[in-house]
Amino acid sequence: DGLNTPYGVLGYTLKRDGDSILFDLRADPKRVPPGAYVLSLADDLTPGRTRIDGRKAAWTGHELRIDKARAKVRVALAKP
Repeated sequence: DGLNTPYGVLGYTLKRDGDSILFDLRADPKRVPPGAYVLSLADDLTPGRTRIDGRKAAWTGHELRIDKARAKVRVALAKP
């Protein structure tokens, strides 16, 4: 928490939960970057079913765009 950016203070948690990754984003809702926030996975991880605040979300390669400042993301990792 407390990462200063040109778009305000950003906070997040990222943790592994079994075969899933949980990402909790907390930022200033009045100052979302024009390109959105981007969650990127390491090249050796393959995203599976993904939800942002319980709604389906789609990846572009290894990037997930999050267009709101407060979001809870769950990414099921695909089996190799």
